[in-house]
Amino acid sequence: MEAGVVVASVEGRVVATYVEAGVVAASVEAGVVAASVATGVVAASVEAGVVAVSVEAGVVAALVEAGVVTALVEAGVVTALVEAGAVAALVEAGVVAALVEAGVVAASVEAGVVAASVETGVVASVVVGLTM
Repeated sequence: MEAGVVVASVEGRVVATYVEAGVVAASVEAGVVAASVATGVVAASVEAGVVAVSVEAGVVAALVEAGVVTALVEAGVVTALVEAGAVAALVEAGVVAALVEAGVVAASVEAGVVAASVETGVVASVVVGLTM
């Protein structure tokens, strides 16, 4: 998927609509995310540079600004991911390490994504969700 298409989807509230309609939550509950992690799809995306391109193209920042991340947290998707073991699986599969090594985390910080996440309360919500 072209990065521009993702940005357009975020700005056009397509992503937000999916979140609000419960599609994302349903995907998590159905094990789709866990399956993606387990089968190496997520790791492959990181290695292929998809995540890095998304950060560089401003997709992640757009997601934060459009309130999609906040909506995901409020809808309990993040908590569900943690409870389903998806986050632990990502760490175990080396995806998190790959993100750091690929410079995605650094790029996110430089692009102001992390700051925006903190300012909009997303980080606080995630922490609360993780500790529940």
